[in-house]
Amino acid sequence: MTNSRKLFFKTFRQAVLIAGIIIFPFVVQKGKLPGCSRRLEKTDQTENARPFFAFFSRPQIAVILEHTGQTASLNFYSNLDRNITIAVLPVFQEAWGTAVFFRQEGFSVLAHLPMQPAAGEKIPWNKNLVLMADDNCRLIDLKMEMYFEQLPEYIKGCSIYAGTAFLDNYQALECLAGVLKKKRMYFIGSKNTSYIPASEIMRRLKIPAAFSDIILDNNNSYEEISRRLAEAVLLAEKHGSAICTGQIGKTNTLAVLSCELKKYNNRIKILPASELCR
Repeated sequence: MTNSRKLFFKTFRQAVLIAGIIIFPFVVQKGKLPGCSRRLEKTDQTENARPFFAFFSRPQIAVILEHTGQTASLNFYSNLDRNITIAVLPVFQEAWGTAVFFRQEGFSVLAHLPMQPAAGEKIPWNKNLVLMADDNCRLIDLKMEMYFEQLPEYIKGCSIYAGTAFLDNYQALECLAGVLKKKRMYFIGSKNTSYIPASEIMRRLKIPAAFSDIILDNNNSYEEISRRLAEAVLLAEKHGSAICTGQIGKTNTLAVLSCELKKYNNRIKILPASELCR
């Protein structure tokens, strides 16, 4: 190798080292990386800051469709992006078959845990089927075993259904987290509930976790669901990632995701929810 080439490579290595020293403080923000760990911050400071290196990659979005017992025509599923995640409630007899169907169709599937809602809200099932705020650890463990007996063993994650009262109980959350850690499962919570206690517990026990940002279909009109999807895209572009949820039994939700989501393919990358929790 000639002296001039040696000098070139030496200068290049020095330039890379200097650039790394300058960029590193912007890349590592309080030791947190994008995705789950960004979502587990308690304060709003890091929520408003997008990691430096995220500007060099497409923003990431996870879409979770919640199965609550209603299933639309199978024709609606054929045009859905297969990176959408399906959350199946294990309290229905058809839970196993539903999970198997969507897995065979190429979707990611997770368990949708029924939890006690806020005070005054009706519990839609027998209390023995729902995680209640006053359940002890033994009872929570038994209910979780019951849920996963209704689902295929390849399901390795869970999300929440309702659950405000349950999630407000720190002791009940710790019991649930203990089961998840034992089963090596990831957890998808919601920022529409009391997510800070849940995020603290999951982080402390080193359980992969993320928290959804936007509910798509509280208003069931096509236009409103489209607007909420656009909000999710903007949020992902701001923070690097976002998670949105919707109901699988609402045909307008499926129509928007079939027709509108593909319009953002050049702006975002759609991932299964589990990939924001690695």
